[in-house]
Amino acid sequence: MIFNSLKTNITIGFFIAFILFLAAFIPFLKFQQDSISKDIQKKYSDISNYAHFYRLNPFDLEKYVLSLNFKKVNDVRRVLDGKKTAFSTAGYESFRFDDKLYFHIRTPHFRILFEDVNKYEKKLYPYVIFLLVFFLLVFIYIWILKALKPLSTLKKHISEFSNNQIEVSCKINGKDEIAQVANEFDKTAKKVSLLLNSRQLFLRTIMHELKTPIAKGRIVSELIDDEKQKNRMVIIFENLDSLINDFSRIEKIISKSYKINTKEYTLLEVFDKSFKFLMLDKNDNKVLLDINDKHKVKVDIDLMAMVFKNLIDNALKYSSDRKIKIQLDRNSILFISNGNKLEKNLDEYFKPFHNSTENKNHGMGLGLYIVKSILDLHKMKFSYNFSNNKNIFEITFN
Repeated sequence: MIFNSLKTNITIGFFIAFILFLAAFIPFLKFQQDSISKDIQKKYSDISNYAHFYRLNPFDLEKYVLSLNFKKVNDVRRVLDGKKTAFSTAGYESFRFDDKLYFHIRTPHFRILFEDVNKYEKKLYPYVIFLLVFFLLVFIYIWILKALKPLSTLKKHISEFSNNQIEVSCKINGKDEIAQVANEFDKTAKKVSLLLNSRQLFLRTIMHELKTPIAKGRIVSELIDDEKQKNRMVIIFENLDSLINDFSRIEKIISKSYKINTKEYTLLEVFDKSFKFLMLDKNDNKVLLDINDKHKVKVDIDLMAMVFKNLIDNALKYSSDRKIKIQLDRNSILFISNGNKLEKNLDEYFKPFHNSTENKNHGMGLGLYIVKSILDLHKMKFSYNFSNNKNIFEITFN
């Protein structure tokens, strides 16, 4: 949501502050205008009282008023017909016409209309204060946004880092908290980058070194005279080579650097590949395969075969009768085996190395972690249910 943006919240906060300041300033301007109006009315009242007190005749009154910077109006009817906002009291009235101020003296015997040419200037200091506060708010707003700008850069680098762009640099010159966080993240990113590069180099070196004896074993197996034994050894070494390739894929999946390659395959094609990994025959009585031969799924066949292989292997290893039933249920595939219910919540098994290494009957605890990682890449749902003493793992396709 847009209001979750810190920059947006700060902008809204300053906008509200400016509106409140403006709301306080406008009544002050009105008060100033009312104050000027009162001063004018007092001046006119004093003139009127003076004229009445000394009983000035029209000639003396005109002379007196003109001496106070007024100008006599000759076109009286035109002005009086167009007057606006009149202030009227005994002896005189004041009004505006064509943005000019007029003073109309009224007595029982005569009337005289004057134009007030005096300058009633508003005080400047309120406007100066308004401009100062306005520019101060703008300055503080820009200063805060500038101070927060490194956060946007840091967010960008963190996003890049999370997307496997580990070679990031976000060092900032400064001593504030944002600079400290950015610099600590920069140090951490460099350490993580070094560790990941070391891990990748270590794993790739091992896999490279293992491929050499596997290749030699594959060649030597061709020299075996017994055709049956030769074929068996060839399959073993080919599976070992495939296993090394699987390790490479797993390493890339876990490090989020694997580019998935999906195509349409029948489920039978995927299972055939997984059975080769397990060195099992699809007609093996340990595996009851109940699927539609024509049912197709869009998957990365190497990865999905690895998922099926792990789930079948787990079932054969941990089920009470060392058997598994695989069946298709609408848009889901179920892996069903007899056995005890999982001791922990399924989410616990999605963590790598969740098994105790003291138990020799268990592996490294990577099976379901790999399964979940691959299914997440395919955006498929994975769930578990225990019913009638059966463990049921379900994969729901897109």
